[in-house]
Amino acid sequence: MTLLEARYRRVLRLLPAHYRAEREEEMVDAFLEGAADLDEDEAHPRWSEVLSVAALAVRVRLGGAGSTARGAAWGEAVRLAAVAGLFLNAMTAAQGLAAEALVRAGVIGPVPEEFRAVTTLGVLATAAGVAWVAAFAALARGRLRVAKAAAVLGLVPLPVEVVRQVIGGVPAVWVLSILLMGLVGVIPVLALLAGYHRDAAAPRLHWAMPLAPPAAGLLAVVAILALAGSPTRPTWVVAWLDLPGLGFLALAGLSVWHARTGRTASPAWPLALALLAFTTLASRLGTIAVSLSVGAPGDPLLAGAAVQAGVLLALGLVLLGLGRRALPSPAPAVRL
Repeated sequence: MTLLEARYRRVLRLLPAHYRAEREEEMVDAFLEGAADLDEDEAHPRWSEVLSVAALAVRVRLGGAGSTARGAAWGEAVRLAAVAGLFLNAMTAAQGLAAEALVRAGVIGPVPEEFRAVTTLGVLATAAGVAWVAAFAALARGRLRVAKAAAVLGLVPLPVEVVRQVIGGVPAVWVLSILLMGLVGVIPVLALLAGYHRDAAAPRLHWAMPLAPPAAGLLAVVAILALAGSPTRPTWVVAWLDLPGLGFLALAGLSVWHARTGRTASPAWPLALALLAFTTLASRLGTIAVSLSVGAPGDPLLAGAAVQAGVLLALGLVLLGLGRRALPSPAPAVRL
């Protein structure tokens, strides 16, 4: 075996074992034939080949051609997590955009900063909020390329905010908190990119679904005005109407719905909800870290966040257990 062949075989280890058992020799021969003009002892696999194998590995593990029944179940779960996660981000973005529009129109006074999904980055953050709403609308209509591009644009304020905070010399715990809270956006986007691969069918949701996030965002603004619009607003409300708080309420509602529908035989929903529960937990831990860093152990916001974190951990573990038990046995797929 030449050094180049050994390197190709190392790259192919990214693929599931059952897929390698069927196609490794065929793929190695094809790679070596394409590298016939290279020095076999000095050459390395091309980056395009490595990326191609990595993309194939994702597709096979998430329900693509040559996948197993277990891989198909994981693929469905990841796609459900993408839809639910994008809905949440579109809803909170619509909440922030609606609040900003009402403030500028003079309908309401300034909305407390902690409730704004659109941060202090001005035009960039506003554009990102629009991108989140557009990403979910495109996904609901089955326009995957538009949805993926818009969702990635929605993430742009996260690295900008991190860099700005680092340059500003804020404590490390604040930067960590921003990164943890950013996972609520990052994980659904990764699920969208990975789950809706070229072998996956585009979703076709109800025609009214693109309108749901703006409607839910407006309801959140109404709740903010009712519960937190005055100078004497109760502090505990913050932990229930910010991004992870709304995510917690949405997850609780979806979990109750799943339990009532009795779909225990399908692993996709519990696995998707478990993924979102752990993601929301990470975001909420960011809130807790900041609250502790400013020395407010008796803060009602911290108490609410701690309750949510405990419930999210328990909920995620239960859902993960339910989903794993319902997964099909890891049997090899039939060669396509």
